[in-house]
Amino acid sequence: MRSTSRLLVQKYGVSVRDFRGIVAVCRRIKRSVEAGQRIVAVISSLGQDTDDLAELAFRIKGGMARPAARELDMLMASGEATTAPLVAIGLQGMGVWAMALSGLQAGIETDAAYGSADVVRVRPLRVRRALEAGVVPVVAGFQGATEDLDVTTLGRGGGDVTAVRLAADLGADQCEIYVSYQGIRTADPHIVPDARVLSYITYEEALELSATGLHMWQPRAVELARQFRVPVHLRPISRLDGGTRIVDEVPEELQRTVRAIAQQDGIGQVRVAGVPRRPGASADILEPLGTSGISASVISHTPPFGLSFIVRESELDEALRAVEPAARAVGARATAVADVVEVSAVGTGMRAGPGVAARMFRSLADEGINIETIASSDIRITCIIRRQHQAQAVRALHAAFGLSQP
Repeated sequence: MRSTSRLLVQKYGVSVRDFRGIVAVCRRIKRSVEAGQRIVAVISSLGQDTDDLAELAFRIKGGMARPAARELDMLMASGEATTAPLVAIGLQGMGVWAMALSGLQAGIETDAAYGSADVVRVRPLRVRRALEAGVVPVVAGFQGATEDLDVTTLGRGGGDVTAVRLAADLGADQCEIYVSYQGIRTADPHIVPDARVLSYITYEEALELSATGLHMWQPRAVELARQFRVPVHLRPISRLDGGTRIVDEVPEELQRTVRAIAQQDGIGQVRVAGVPRRPGASADILEPLGTSGISASVISHTPPFGLSFIVRESELDEALRAVEPAARAVGARATAVADVVEVSAVGTGMRAGPGVAARMFRSLADEGINIETIASSDIRITCIIRRQHQAQAVRALHAAFGLSQP
């Protein structure tokens, strides 16, 4: 018989970096259990210990060669494998029945892409048995195992991925991600001090914001939450309330055309002038990026017959070298521009709210900011501008759309 008490998957990351943090996490979990909730805790590593082990691995390997991916994953997974038992022991000391589980023991099966493995399936049999026995399963996040039982790690944001997938497969009422900030805001508070915390945001908005500069949560985890329709609550570890809920639809009274302004630096732009007007010309130029393992975004055709795209700044020179031969082959010329940033307006209300683009462009023009490139989706408008105007642009757009007002 299924329990009627709420089942919550709680993920703890930066909050378990030291003894004091682990004790605080144990107390929070105990409070939830005492409130009658069934808890599955997903735990990240102590952090620095894992970094030290990785550095040691490279030193032992010697030379410029990277350590074998399989063995490096076993090593990197040891951080969570250490922290999860510590949390379980802490809970036991507080009188809470708890049991630590590795990713393998929790049933997280992945492919063999060491360092950034994808979850293939979840079979949380031991997690279910623990819950049925009134025990809190404390699962090591960020890790899983292949069909051959080789340990793998899930890459950046892997702990969030673990939590969301477990919540989906367990049919949890909610997945709570405990974070060091107050929630997703209408803009970066370092740029806009009066930026508000959004109490609700849609999966689509969260995905766009995580990809366009407000890196509050990993895009992979957002995509999984949307795919499995997992209700997510980003909760500040320093408070008992607040945070941001990620849902299918924002309550009607909180809906507005633009929900947030995001900015993205650390990027560069490649511009290709003189692209001929014939089928396949743009594909010929962009294909070498894929061969080089470089991801391009904000791809735009600009007059007269030009093409531009954005890459990570660290990959800008490599991207230029990759496309130059293909550009020359079609009679075009490629150049790189380093001092650019993205500024984006995001909101599902754009679908039904006309005039957003015009207001955005006018606000930037009134500030004397030139727009280098424009790209958009149905809930996002992105402008590429010069880096020195970034903060000015974010503040202007935040004010133009009245985002400081509830």
